[in-house]
Amino acid sequence: MLATSDNAGAQQLLFESRRYQQATVASYVVGGGLLVAGLMQTLRPTDTGRSISPLVYAAIPVLIVPIVLQGKQASNQRQAIALYNAGR
Repeated sequence: MLATSDNAGAQQLLFESRRYQQATVASYVVGGGLLVAGLMQTLRPTDTGRSISPLVYAAIPVLIVPIVLQGKQASNQRQAIALYNAGR
């Protein structure tokens, strides 16, 4: 951040990149929690036999979100570097 202090555009892109990183971590935590809870419910025997918990299915799209966010994060970092280098 210190190197980009003279370039507001680069700082903004790096700030957005950090937000994407935080959202990625949050998505991994939530998705992992849903997956573990779903597996726990799936492994618990019931009167009707075993069935896959809906939480397992809910965890799948939540765990896909970080893939999209990591691409946006990398794109923002590349743009920030290009913007900073263009301003030099």
